[in-house]
Amino acid sequence: MKKISLVVLTLYAICALQVQAQEKVIRSEYGLTIYPVKKIVNNIAVFPNPAAANISFKSTHPAVGYNVEIFDKKGRSCMKREHWDGEELDISKLQTGTYIVRFTRGREEYSRELVVQL
Repeated sequence: MKKISLVVLTLYAICALQVQAQEKVIRSEYGLTIYPVKKIVNNIAVFPNPAAANISFKSTHPAVGYNVEIFDKKGRSCMKREHWDGEELDISKLQTGTYIVRFTRGREEYSRELVVQL
């Protein structure tokens, strides 16, 4: 029982050190600086989904100013809007199928699946 307790305490200490290390800025002697990445959760919903003509988005944070890009299954870009202002997107020119909608702004990136049915 003591061995198990010792192993658990050791693993806990290692995990605590790793978490501490992840929160620190790393600077090398060659001028390279690595900043910790803080993940921001933004639940963006695409609706209606499946869709035929226009799609809209709901978000937990303001979604204005993102670059919006729609990719097909093969990873080809089918539509792109830079500095999107929140309006509906016309997807009527897309063929029936499954797509990925990617939102990017700086280091933020979110992806959602979209089904197009004509």
